[in-house]
Amino acid sequence: MADGSKFNMAWVGIGASAGGLEALSVLAKNLPAQANATYIVVQHMAPQHKSLLRDLVSRETHLTVVEISSGVVPKPDHIYITPPNSNLSIANGRLELLPPDQTPSAPKPSIDGFFIDLADEIGPRAIGVILSGTGSDGAFGVRAIRAAGGITIAQDEASAKYDGMPMSAQRTGCIDLVLPPEDIGVKFKEILETSRDAEGLAALMPPVNSLAEINQLLFAQTNVDFRDYKPSTIHRRIERRMAALGLERIADYVERLRADKDEVETLFRDMLISVTSFFRDQQEFKRFDTAIKRIVEEHDDTLPLRVWVPGCATGEEAYSIAMLFAEAMGGPDTIDRNRLQIFASDIDREALKVGRRGLYPASSMTKVSEDLLTRYFTAVGDSFKVVKPLRDVILFAEHNVSQDPPFLNLDLVCCRNLLIYFGQELQYRVMSRMYTALKEDGLVFLGMAESMTGVENLFLRDSTGGKIFRKREAADVDLAPLRPSARAQMRTVQRLEEQAARHENREDGRFAALVSTLGPNAVLVTSDYKLRRVFGEIDDFVSIPSGDVKGASVDYLKGRLANEARVLISLAQRGEMARHSGLLPMPGGTNERALRLSVYPLPSERGGETLYLLVFAETDESAEELALVDENPGDELVVRELRRQLASTRETLQQTIEELETSNEELQSLNEELQSTNEELQSTNEELETANEELQSTNEELITVNEEQQINSMELSLVTKELESILAHLALPVVVLDLRLNVVRASNEARKVLSIPSEAPKVHIAQCELPDGFPRPLSFLPDVVERGETVELEYELNGTPSVVRAVPYRNARNQLAGAVMMVVPAGLKALV
Repeated sequence: MADGSKFNMAWVGIGASAGGLEALSVLAKNLPAQANATYIVVQHMAPQHKSLLRDLVSRETHLTVVEISSGVVPKPDHIYITPPNSNLSIANGRLELLPPDQTPSAPKPSIDGFFIDLADEIGPRAIGVILSGTGSDGAFGVRAIRAAGGITIAQDEASAKYDGMPMSAQRTGCIDLVLPPEDIGVKFKEILETSRDAEGLAALMPPVNSLAEINQLLFAQTNVDFRDYKPSTIHRRIERRMAALGLERIADYVERLRADKDEVETLFRDMLISVTSFFRDQQEFKRFDTAIKRIVEEHDDTLPLRVWVPGCATGEEAYSIAMLFAEAMGGPDTIDRNRLQIFASDIDREALKVGRRGLYPASSMTKVSEDLLTRYFTAVGDSFKVVKPLRDVILFAEHNVSQDPPFLNLDLVCCRNLLIYFGQELQYRVMSRMYTALKEDGLVFLGMAESMTGVENLFLRDSTGGKIFRKREAADVDLAPLRPSARAQMRTVQRLEEQAARHENREDGRFAALVSTLGPNAVLVTSDYKLRRVFGEIDDFVSIPSGDVKGASVDYLKGRLANEARVLISLAQRGEMARHSGLLPMPGGTNERALRLSVYPLPSERGGETLYLLVFAETDESAEELALVDENPGDELVVRELRRQLASTRETLQQTIEELETSNEELQSLNEELQSTNEELQSTNEELETANEELQSTNEELITVNEEQQINSMELSLVTKELESILAHLALPVVVLDLRLNVVRASNEARKVLSIPSEAPKVHIAQCELPDGFPRPLSFLPDVVERGETVELEYELNGTPSVVRAVPYRNARNQLAGAVMMVVPAGLKALV
């Protein structure tokens, strides 16, 4: 081994296969700018494949990324990529490319081969990292690096797209750290600094390995499941508790939790993050106040307004919302539970007690205006207590938003700064619950750091702006995560159908007058160009019959009308005003009639989704007049029309250019994704070949085992034949019995003397016809098979003094298996 001290930087070998591109990108993105380390990537790929790995990784990191050429001397803070169809080795501090193993299923390049060279050449300064992949390449290599005193790291199972390689490396017992790729990069300097300190390396491990057990301990005591919370949130809370207890190892903290129920409760309370305040994010609450006033104005007073505040903590936000509703309704004396019902829920019982009392210190009132403080609070010493009418309209309830059924028939859900602690799957499950709980056009109020990403099909941004969103009408919500009963599903489907029916009725009333004044032929279009409804006879413009249209778009329009309609809708959407086209020839090639398209934006009366009315208006002018401009240059009517068309064309061109630029960016992004996907497919194909080789190896092993079994079977058959031959020619009566005293084998002489039928060899000894004077077998054989005792009895057989001898016999595991009974002439007793 070369002296590793001559290299003053760390050499980091990174092995990856299927799914490794994603992990490598995340790792590279989080690597430090200066760490006095060089990074060498050994990624499985097809031999004839032109790799784009260097370009893809370059986009994710500020470090220099280079494809390896033979003889290169690695530099610090560089990432080196092994080219396809090459193995990699190290010689005298230089990277050398070698021809790959020509075995079809051999990994190319070989991670094991490079890691072994890395260990030999670099010694303690070597670091081996195994990322996502199938198979077991790298498992031998990490052993070599560990033996040389280097550091070994494997990607954790949860973040790996394919966990075969990382798990194979872990099973060797030679992995120092198990981390997600982002943590490997973020903590890389710490890893280098603690590379000679085993305890220091252990302290770098996040509570991932023990997280499942901690979650189980929490669930067993509190009945709250934290598995779907963001791991980073849970890690921070665990690290806080460990710091508070002076513990450095996660294993020690798990032991503490097992033995101390009070610590489990303390961790649980720390997980809850019960932090809130009055009117947090005041600018957002100003917008929210506008929305609340609109809700109150449009609400049917025969029913109470219903509001849900999940994750209410100690109640300040719930009381803030209650004050805004009370102000919109006329003051604290005008509200009661018949007009307003607010459900404030949380899983923190202690926080709920604070909310029910409604008593808060003066320091928490900094964002409450003097007017609201006077009207909705009473001073109690150095604190303030919420007035009783406001407390009466709020029900504080222990409720788990991710596990318990939601409240129903709600006008508003205020879910602020709660979703940020949930993983993506849990966020969708919670938002789906809220969707089913809201009434038609119900609102959701989110926190500043939260968004509707992933649930755009459920909610759209309200016209008020900010973080206020409105429930979409009859959205296609995936109810699978809710796991409702069949009856609940029926109610949900019925409610969606009723919403769709009411929506259709409103459309009929809304457009009846418009169609008669703007034009007899029109189409109602959504903001994403989908046709909602057709009015009039429009067979000349589009090949769709009148009536409801599902799934069709403006692309169904004929000829130039499709592109013109798309542009006009985009312009109307941007300018929030009606837009008109110039004269267009009628579809079909005739110039006898001309046509204008007009688009009118139609915002919902309650801030819902904006729709667009596309009107087809035939004019008295003919399309042929457009061709006469050169012949009649003084015609003011035609000149004005041409000027208007020119302005419209310029605006259309600008819109088209912007859309083209956007489309080009999307295509570039899509191309990069396709390249990345192709790279992974190539790696996956390579891994499939490796798996095939492993299956062939397993098949060879099975063939070997089968051959061994066949040999054993032949030997057993031979022994059986020898035994049968001995019994057939033995002159003494010999009987072999099992534990139930059934005759298993008998010599021919025994069959004659004891009358054992040859056609049924396995008969009970009691069924045999014994000679006169023969001892009763059931009087002595049970002792032989039960106690393992040897029994000898004397009697005369055909006038010859004889001895009946019964001895126990045992199997290969030294367990009693039965007895052997022999009849021996008294003179031969000493011989047996």
